[in-house]
Amino acid sequence: MRKRIWKITAMAAAIVLILGLLWMGESLVGNPISKHLAKKAAQEHLETVYPDTDFVLDEVGYSFKDGGYYAHVKSPSSEDSAFTLTFNHWGKFRWDSYEDRVVHRENTARRVDMEYRQLTKQVLSQMESYDPDGIQYGTLDLNRKESLKNKDFRPYSMAFEDLELDRVYDVGELGARCGTVIYYVDTDDITPEHAAQLMLEIRRVMDQAGAGFQGLDLVLREPPKENAPYDKELHVEAFPYKDIYEEGLEERILEAHLQLEEKYAAMDQEKAAEINEANK
Repeated sequence: MRKRIWKITAMAAAIVLILGLLWMGESLVGNPISKHLAKKAAQEHLETVYPDTDFVLDEVGYSFKDGGYYAHVKSPSSEDSAFTLTFNHWGKFRWDSYEDRVVHRENTARRVDMEYRQLTKQVLSQMESYDPDGIQYGTLDLNRKESLKNKDFRPYSMAFEDLELDRVYDVGELGARCGTVIYYVDTDDITPEHAAQLMLEIRRVMDQAGAGFQGLDLVLREPPKENAPYDKELHVEAFPYKDIYEEGLEERILEAHLQLEEKYAAMDQEKAAEINEANK
């Protein structure tokens, strides 16, 4: 009798263990039944919501982060028309990213920004101070039109919605409208004079390549010491392209740096006041 009880107990423990492993496996990689349900639901969604398009399912995958299934959709005729549908493990529709990625031009913005980054990294690599492992590249300041009402965005930022779907842009010209160059240099020479030399060289190489920009984020900082933060730096943000010319440049850089320091100090004080208020 006792032996039989032990067998039943061992069998029950084995079943629980197997079920646990199956549950863990499903939570990590999903299961083929749910994937099939998601794929079928995605196809029905395309046929119902987008009947007169050439949208096709690219692939269906599982995300262990939220336990959902993601159906990626693309268009053979439109590079910028890719989007995603999501479903739960029963194949029930959750959400559709078409409006954000296609209607509001998020895909187009990502594409042209990547092209601009590639162009500017290639151009900036011609400089002696260029560090391939450093922070030295260009980006297009693009965001949703609604978000641009926030005063924290750069004044020359451009709305996603102003871009044209699938248009082949001259990203150098686009950069002249909304581009920012980000250039960090580790150096012992942290002076406005050195910053001015770098700014003039950045403008020269960018102009020669037809890679326009509106603003420059330049940071000169001491080379890092082991297990220690950066000690000293000179930093300007969104320094206007039009102000990068030799006469009086050092003075303009120093003024921009001091204004930025004041801005950061005010932000720190405001944050500290909020924390003190919350702790009362």
